[in-house]
Amino acid sequence: MNNKIIVAVFIILSLTVLGRTVISDNDLYLTYDNGIKMKIAEVDNGMLRIQVQKKGIEIKENEFFINKKESDNVPVKDGDKYVIGNYKLKEITNGYELYKGDELLYSSKFEIKKGELQETKECQNNEFFYGMGSANEKMVLEKKIMRISQSAEYGNQTRLYIPFYFTNAGDAFYYNTNGEDYFRFGRKNQAIVYNKTKYETLDYYYYFEKEPKKLISKFYDFSDSKSLLPKWAYGYLQSKYGYKSTEEVYDLVSKFKKYDIPVSGIILDLDWFKKMGDLDWDNKKFPLAERMDLFLENNNIKLITISEPYFTNDSKNYEEFEKNDLLAKTKEGKTVIWKSWWCFGSPYGSVMNPIAKRAKEIIGRKYIKMKESGIDGFWTDLGEPEYVPEEAYFNEYSEKDFHNYFNREWSKIIYETMMETYPNERTFILSRSGFTGSPKYNVSTWSGDSSSNFHVFKKQIILAINSGLSGFSYWGSDVGGFLSNRKKPDKELFIRWMQFGAFTPVFRAHGSFSPREPWMYDEKTTEIIRKYIKLRYELMPYIYSTAYDTYKNGIPMMRPLFFEYPNDIKARLESYEYMFGKNLLVAPIVKSQKSNSKRKIYLPKGKWYDFYNNEEINGETTITINADINKIPVYVKEGAIIPLKDDKILMYPSKSESKFTLYDDDGESNDFKKGEFEEIKIKLTQSSVEFNNVKKERTIILKVLKSNMKQMKRIKYEEEGGFNIIKVDIKKGNNKIRF
Repeated sequence: MNNKIIVAVFIILSLTVLGRTVISDNDLYLTYDNGIKMKIAEVDNGMLRIQVQKKGIEIKENEFFINKKESDNVPVKDGDKYVIGNYKLKEITNGYELYKGDELLYSSKFEIKKGELQETKECQNNEFFYGMGSANEKMVLEKKIMRISQSAEYGNQTRLYIPFYFTNAGDAFYYNTNGEDYFRFGRKNQAIVYNKTKYETLDYYYYFEKEPKKLISKFYDFSDSKSLLPKWAYGYLQSKYGYKSTEEVYDLVSKFKKYDIPVSGIILDLDWFKKMGDLDWDNKKFPLAERMDLFLENNNIKLITISEPYFTNDSKNYEEFEKNDLLAKTKEGKTVIWKSWWCFGSPYGSVMNPIAKRAKEIIGRKYIKMKESGIDGFWTDLGEPEYVPEEAYFNEYSEKDFHNYFNREWSKIIYETMMETYPNERTFILSRSGFTGSPKYNVSTWSGDSSSNFHVFKKQIILAINSGLSGFSYWGSDVGGFLSNRKKPDKELFIRWMQFGAFTPVFRAHGSFSPREPWMYDEKTTEIIRKYIKLRYELMPYIYSTAYDTYKNGIPMMRPLFFEYPNDIKARLESYEYMFGKNLLVAPIVKSQKSNSKRKIYLPKGKWYDFYNNEEINGETTITINADINKIPVYVKEGAIIPLKDDKILMYPSKSESKFTLYDDDGESNDFKKGEFEEIKIKLTQSSVEFNNVKKERTIILKVLKSNMKQMKRIKYEEEGGFNIIKVDIKKGNNKIRF
């Protein structure tokens, strides 16, 4: 790891009317009358990088910043503007204006206020700001001040900030932030953002992309946020705080069988180890852990265990970690120690340093040992990191400066170590925090230690969508809520959260000191929950293909309505509905039946079909439905192609051609990176369907909605529940079936 700090010094060579301006080394440099200096350069993919500094201050780029290669294009003077790549820059008093052609995109002004460098940015042709990570309680950023520092709010959420925001007009900004950087978004339609820093420098990237889907896809590439989890991670994961013994795990599996409910993973909380930082089994509670893992594997169930970045002084690893300088130190070189709740009776503890010289070697070795003992996935908790003393240093970085990068570097150790030791096996990391780029390490986040109530449940939808808009496609929540006063969650709430969980990227029930199993209520409730967990597995080919869309194209699994309908003003503002993949609109019930027995749902332009009864609805309208406890409202977009398990496909033909990429691989190895996968291109019209790029022969059952189809004359079919059922044999290569 390169721990050197690179210092970029701006050399100013000539004068202009408003200040001093020079073109040098393919970059444009400006010095304003207030002493503030700016450098602007074109980088790869047509983006711009803008770096600003106070007088007498040097720009410092640390190793954790995004540093893109500058292009070889030289800025050119064009009248009162400078041409830089696809943009034109005009210098104004203490700032600049940026144009695309003759269209003004935005303007920025820089000033010093109370000793702090501040930028005021005004975007043109803009009404709404979006983004900034899984941190905001609304879809639109307005009247909001954000300090970019990851934090966990017990009983509410984890605030996972990503310093990336964009506008409905197509402007996109990403900031390399420090520990004291703030963003303030004005009122809706004001189109003004204030950025300020106590570090006396600003460093950000800009690009313009009109179409929201392309804008976000470009950010996934820019931030290196693409990955594909093992297929089992998209199944149902059972967790609680906690399962305390081998016997409880065996009993849990037997009950999943008894109640006929599928499960892909069982997660163990703090009880699996004895002391915080052991990173090893408590052999009294979990004797013969490898035998337990074999039992789980024989039942097609994976094992995930929790670990934290803290180590108590009496844990197995503390002495070794301190001896090898793997714990955070003060500036004077002393190990930082303190007592917190996670000490659980131990005298004191410390936090690890994931960028220490031997961190990857020694910490990685501990996780390899965990893997060898039968653990399949890693749950990294408290990694904001939570409540670390200010005097802590991680190499030359203060806690404040390193804080946001901590969890990402921890994930990096686990992922890279696993890839080196098990190069053909996909890793799964479930994390409470992270930062830009974390997802490339096969990280899925969850929303934190939420309370078990409808108010907090409602917020999960927005947190999920904003997470996907900021590079974190793989997201989940503690289904049922983490905190429920040591008793079962409200039954209605648990049903609604379970229904929602079935239509999120990662589906995990979890809670503290109370049950979270699907069968913990009455038989009727169990049946509702069983139906949705089974539906999750029924939809697995659609879900896995949607995850592949993240990996290949940088499109999040949960998408705001404006992704598909960017010109629809209602879609731009809708916070409590979303597209799950490209074809399913999901509108969770977020209030109790006692408070509201109805649900209003906005359906954008086009035809929609009720997922359960195929009722046809013309869009660009708001409908009101009864909040039936038995179902979560789901609507299918006209033209939808929805692959199901056992080679079945739901089809909803439209007058125009529709497409879907059906993806599959072995689900666990990394052979897909070598081309070992099947990527079937499906094209559907009212008169035919094509299957192209087929690699293996099979028989497929097509369930084609008949209400919007021409009469089938060329093929045999049966009718069932509003669908024409067609059995077709698909050969290798390209296939076309005419109806």
